[in-house]
Amino acid sequence: MSYTNPINQSGNENRSEKKIDVMDDVNAYIELIKDNIEYEYHMKYDDWQNKALYEELFEVICEVLESGRIDHSESDRNSQFELNRSQ
Repeated sequence: MSYTNPINQSGNENRSEKKIDVMDDVNAYIELIKDNIEYEYHMKYDDWQNKALYEELFEVICEVLESGRIDHSESDRNSQFELNRSQ
């Protein structure tokens, strides 16, 4: 009787490595955004109204980046579909 451990299956290394790479990229972008809008400074020294505005600005920027990433991958799939269809 053969038992494959579902936690440590071979062949999933590439998939998990890609997920880690994506998370590293996301975290790097988040830190870059925070630096560019001086997020930490404003969270520390601004009044509550400006803190709320900067928090909202940060969230909107992240949402725009996320939607751009999703739209980009969707357009890649559509391009690949069109390429395959034309062949």
